[in-house]
Amino acid sequence: MPCKFESKPNIKKNRSSAIQSSGTVRSLQASSVPEETPNTGKVGQFKPSSWQERPEKEWIPQFVGSSGDQDPFVLRHCAFNELNYFKRSDWACLRVDARDGSATQFTIVPDSHLDARPTHYPNFNLDEVVKADGPRLLRTYFEVVHLSLPLLDPVYFTKRSKSSSLMQATMYLLSSPFCKNPHVNNVYWPLLTFVQQALPIEARHPKLETVEAALLFLQRQAVYHRAPTTPGLWSDVGSLVGMSQNIGLHVDPTNWDIPAVDRNRRIRVWWMVYIQDKWAALGLGRPSYLNEENCNVRLPTLENMSSTAYEDLTMPTNGIHQFIGMAKLSTILSDVLSIFYSLRASERLKESSSQSVHDLMVQFQFRLESFHNEHLFGLSDIETLLDPTGTIFLAYHTVEISLYRAVLRSLESVTAEYLVVRSLARDVLKKVTLLLQNLTVGRLRSFWWSQMSNIKFAMAGSFMTSMLLTSVDDDEVEYWTSQIKLYQELLETHSVYFATTKLAAARMSVINGSRRGGDDAAQTRISTFETKGVFCEDFRIEFI
Repeated sequence: MPCKFESKPNIKKNRSSAIQSSGTVRSLQASSVPEETPNTGKVGQFKPSSWQERPEKEWIPQFVGSSGDQDPFVLRHCAFNELNYFKRSDWACLRVDARDGSATQFTIVPDSHLDARPTHYPNFNLDEVVKADGPRLLRTYFEVVHLSLPLLDPVYFTKRSKSSSLMQATMYLLSSPFCKNPHVNNVYWPLLTFVQQALPIEARHPKLETVEAALLFLQRQAVYHRAPTTPGLWSDVGSLVGMSQNIGLHVDPTNWDIPAVDRNRRIRVWWMVYIQDKWAALGLGRPSYLNEENCNVRLPTLENMSSTAYEDLTMPTNGIHQFIGMAKLSTILSDVLSIFYSLRASERLKESSSQSVHDLMVQFQFRLESFHNEHLFGLSDIETLLDPTGTIFLAYHTVEISLYRAVLRSLESVTAEYLVVRSLARDVLKKVTLLLQNLTVGRLRSFWWSQMSNIKFAMAGSFMTSMLLTSVDDDEVEYWTSQIKLYQELLETHSVYFATTKLAAARMSVINGSRRGGDDAAQTRISTFETKGVFCEDFRIEFI
């Protein structure tokens, strides 16, 4: 006989509490959740605490992927309450999108299941390190760093809230070089050491603010400005992408049943992760960690940016437009990387005709021109003391450089298209030189997105050297020789007070020195090659 429920099942006593912040919306931040909640007829609260010191007990959300062992289409049959939340003593499930057919969920587990508090977590008292300079460092962050990179929401950093030590330390680290108080010079190294120790531990059980702290930490200037890039940069980007996917940032939260401020925050953070991945992939010559097929977050708009200013400071209008523009520009860069720089694309380009390669370039030129008209015209006239827009103008020219460099590699030097592209490359490199030559005090004193900006200046110098090496007449050789000399002098002159050019100055010195033969003693040591490796007096390189 067919059977059916005649009535709803009885609610068990002492049933676990549900998640809510107000009404029926919930925050996805790690939270302190009681083991049992008395059945008082009211749904218990899931209290966001990601901007507070870690409580005695945390429950940490993790995104449920469609191919995982915790099948989201099975989990959607959990006995959710009216807030789409189900909880046991050691496991919980939250459905953030309750539309028909949707299976977007997070599992939430106690921090004890994630080994979130290992004994080797650094014992660090932030207040003792910064002493009375904490408020000054925080204000400097929003005066300078936030003006260029409006990733965070100032509302979380008012006197009513307190962020975690990791987030505060990262913010202080970025703002300390810009702080006018000379005493803050002593806090840089302790802050750097703490973040370097704490961040990898936090990354194993990330929260949204963990990703934010990691993003900010990647914007720091290198401690030592030598020829290599910041050690570990690419592995740090990989960890950043992994953390983001672990908490579901790659999924569009527009229709999720969470507060609007949390939706906007997730969109901002995701696009900063996307930007960081694409530009690091370009500058380091690595394949991007992100696949466009596995992310669907819509581009950020003005509505997704914070509408709150910090204390009495003005809104970072130009920084907001720069952030939105960098997200759009990074999607163009992503296509340049996949079409011209991926391993399979390189093979396809070898078999393509000069005309087809030229046609591809024209398509990207049209997209770049449209981007310039939409996003850069409004940033040309800056009336504030600090001009934060140098990052996006340099980024725009770098995409042009990446496009022309790839096309020149794919064209025969005897074709008319080749000569046209060389002329275009010459124009854009001249613009980069003029950008560097005409840097105002406002741009020199503002915050530039690093390490991306550092590498972009270096890429321009490398492309100049490539143009010199492929020159076919004396006039071209003379022109590029003088341009390289001018550019290198500009880099070295600015690097005294402008840290963003120090990497490029060191890199150009290495590249140009290698063409002249370099140090004779070093050349002698590096001259002994063996089939499986290189053995030198001072170092050993193995080819595996």
